[in-house]
Amino acid sequence: MKSMKDQNKIYKFLSKMKFKFLLFLIFAFATFIIFLRSSTQDNFEYYLEKGYDFFEENNLEKAIKAYQKAIKLNPDSEEAYYRLGEAYQEQKSYQEAEKYFKKAIELDPQNGFNHLRLAEIYLIREEDEKAASEFKKAIELLPEEKKLYLGLGFALKEINLTDEAIHVLKNTLSPEQTSRDAAEANSLLGDAYYKKTDYDEAIYYYKKAIELDPKGMNNYLSLSSSYIKLGDYDNALKFALEANKIEPENIDTLLQITAIYIDTKKYDEAIDTLDKLMEIEPSSAKAYYNLGICFSDKQRYPEAVKAYRKAIELSPDFIPSYYNLAKLYNDHQCFNEAIEVLEKAINIKDDFASAYYELARSYFMVGQKEKAKEAMEFYERAVNMDQEHNSKK
Repeated sequence: MKSMKDQNKIYKFLSKMKFKFLLFLIFAFATFIIFLRSSTQDNFEYYLEKGYDFFEENNLEKAIKAYQKAIKLNPDSEEAYYRLGEAYQEQKSYQEAEKYFKKAIELDPQNGFNHLRLAEIYLIREEDEKAASEFKKAIELLPEEKKLYLGLGFALKEINLTDEAIHVLKNTLSPEQTSRDAAEANSLLGDAYYKKTDYDEAIYYYKKAIELDPKGMNNYLSLSSSYIKLGDYDNALKFALEANKIEPENIDTLLQITAIYIDTKKYDEAIDTLDKLMEIEPSSAKAYYNLGICFSDKQRYPEAVKAYRKAIELSPDFIPSYYNLAKLYNDHQCFNEAIEVLEKAINIKDDFASAYYELARSYFMVGQKEKAKEAMEFYERAVNMDQEHNSKK
């Protein structure tokens, strides 16, 4: 049996060991907490960086998942929300993108790039008033970013604040501006003046844009449209053909060339152009509609009827096809066929004044005078509504 002295020694030894073990536990716990915090921070940075790498590789699903993990680890990171919004924007998930850009703005209202991204979303969704507001906020925070003024000018033009758009866009023009940005500014100025129906000024700025960017197809097409408005079909055709040289298979350009040939009664050239167009886009309702005009004016009536009916088949909501077909029927005394077509048109668009006029004519010719009278009343009502609408613009 151990003596009392030995027992005391053992007790003291064990007490010291307990104390040392307690110190070890405290040290180990503190080290674990520091490690855990460091590990969490490393994970946040890791997922943020991985998200960026995936984004650069255009692997948007993986980028989104990585950014979401980063946000879970650090819900107060403005950058993580911005990058997540950017990934959703690239994925064309605009509602999600908007949500995360708004969250980024909430965390850092002074970052102009968040407002820029939100403005881009609104432009894509054609919410131009909201876009203009966000561009203005971005400009307040990033006044040296000249491209923001181009975005603002575009948005203002779209909401018909053309004078303000012109003022903003003219202020962007400077010798320091890149030729590409200067071309865009001049092109937008052309668009703004075109909206103001100042076609001479529009022509001036479209030509400036072409000087700076000779390969910009849309400027040639817009220039052609301006000349059409002035009745200068020679120049209209010249610049539409220039646009066609740049993009030979562009449908809008081919339709514009067709329209010019029709307006100048060059129907054979129009038909040749439409043949090319339909090789590229066989399901173009507008091509068949224009073909109907050409055949009708060339007095090739069965072919005109066939073309209009094909246009309706391809695009049942394109009202002009119904009207032209019905008018053709009326002109050839096929009144019942005209009535059938016009009633379909009115079911689609019940305020289509011209359709009611032709319908009244059809009913009158088949002896349905009460229905003719009723159709004329609808015609007059639709005309009045249209006039009221135009006066409010």
